[in-house]
Amino acid sequence: MTPRGLLERLADFERRVLRAYLSLGDRATFPAEVRFFWNCMADDERRHLAILERSAGLLDMMDIPPSISTPTLAAVETKVAAAEAAMTRVGLTNDEALQQALILEGSELNSLDDDWIRGFRPALGALLQAMMPEEAAHIRRLVKAVQAFSADAALQQQAAALWSTYQQQHRHVAQTIDTHATGAVAASSAGGQTMDDGFRFADSLGPNKIVHLHDAASGLRAVVVIDNVACGPAIGGIRMAPDVTAEEAFRLARAMTFKNAAAGLPHGGGKSVIVGDPKMPLAQKEHVIRAFACAIRDLTDYIPGPDMGTDERCMGWIQDEIGRAVGLPPAIGGIPLDEIGATGFGLSHCIAVAATFCEVDVKGARVVVQGFGAVGKHAARFLSAQGAVVIGVADSQGTLFDPKGIDVARLIAHKNAGHSVLDYPDGEKLASDAALDLECDVWIPAARPDVIRRENVSRLKTKLVVPGANIAVTAEAEQLLHDRHVLVVPDFIANAGGVMCAAVEYHGGTQALAFQTIEEKIRTNTTLVLEETRQTGTTPRQAAVSFAERRIRDAMTYRRWSASNR
Repeated sequence: MTPRGLLERLADFERRVLRAYLSLGDRATFPAEVRFFWNCMADDERRHLAILERSAGLLDMMDIPPSISTPTLAAVETKVAAAEAAMTRVGLTNDEALQQALILEGSELNSLDDDWIRGFRPALGALLQAMMPEEAAHIRRLVKAVQAFSADAALQQQAAALWSTYQQQHRHVAQTIDTHATGAVAASSAGGQTMDDGFRFADSLGPNKIVHLHDAASGLRAVVVIDNVACGPAIGGIRMAPDVTAEEAFRLARAMTFKNAAAGLPHGGGKSVIVGDPKMPLAQKEHVIRAFACAIRDLTDYIPGPDMGTDERCMGWIQDEIGRAVGLPPAIGGIPLDEIGATGFGLSHCIAVAATFCEVDVKGARVVVQGFGAVGKHAARFLSAQGAVVIGVADSQGTLFDPKGIDVARLIAHKNAGHSVLDYPDGEKLASDAALDLECDVWIPAARPDVIRRENVSRLKTKLVVPGANIAVTAEAEQLLHDRHVLVVPDFIANAGGVMCAAVEYHGGTQALAFQTIEEKIRTNTTLVLEETRQTGTTPRQAAVSFAERRIRDAMTYRRWSASNR
């Protein structure tokens, strides 16, 4: 097997384990603290996977191509497949899930990554090896979870045996993890602390600030990224999830920089991420959000707004603490952008324009929405009103498919009542990722980042992709779709309705003005970008980035410390 083929196999294993842990984190039958644990396990897998995927660009620096036997790969495949099947079973208990995780973490899967890293040049291999303390913390976290959540003596013994074996195999790493609290920054071999090098994100546009926040009393762990403020103070949402990272915050902040510039708003881009379960008890969530607000009081060039896992109520708490937020409840002068569907409204107008560039008639167009939350449900609502036929909808539990069309209003009421799309009485029920396989005219990713990637992009059967979520499509996947003549509207052009609404609110405008602004700006910007793509042959993203960056760099010429960027 070639190194690239082996890497793809290893990455596939990690993705499948990640999905299994995420499915456990979404189980409503598990207590909140147990769901939080499984989402933390998924977060570990996500970071591990990111390191493996990035090593794809380093294959020419391999000294010794790793040799991993076919029987070893087959053994791992068997264990991963068994865990996948068990962890998605209805009625699974947490003890059963913990047992499957112990089998997985004690399998040959971890040693495969060691073998992969050893193939690189020594200095590079040592750099990649820096992920190993995370692996030790990951296993230690699982062992601690068994001790905390299970009374099964056999399971306790199995966990202790796993940790003992890991200590013998990786003594220096295990000692480090025992010395520090699980999940803390691991000590380096020199006795200091390893530092997450935030400067790896730096370029001529930003970021201006990356701020890590921690408050032990409230349990707050967060990252704020203020990317570029040449056009004005940064506006960007607060995302709460168990698996958010500093890198995700930066990428989202940069998307906001481009989004606000392309929209012609007097604002730069920023983003915050808070590590936590957004479904935690309301009193606890208020405590965390208010602690976050106090922590950002002096970051006056950042204006927070709602995003995934936060809402108008959260913004009300922040406004109460520091007097600086957007997306506020109407009772205190805000425009409830999620409640009125500002982003979904903008998406519907973007689709109306983009459809004319790919021979799609919105009336009768078959639409699939991946992610049926604040953005996806409103996009479906507005498109349905224009005559589109929503045939597929996915949430974290699964996919609902009905080729005859789904009653969107009825499904929204069903979701608002706290149910999954899988509980909807009509239609065919499929796995969450089955939304990728549904043939349609318009495909809307409205959930998490990197939903469409190189390894799954070939499954899409659509003419038009319009992201309701930021960074939902990787750059490589966008290029592959472009090569297939599938039109992908850049995220920061398509889903700018929310921030436009926020900016109107911040400057004292009304809801009516917000809708008017969204319709005019998104239709104009979508047309400008797609006309340039048609005329120059560039991808829509290249045209959109060029368009936004011209505005940013022009604004930077008026800033004292940006003079070098003229």
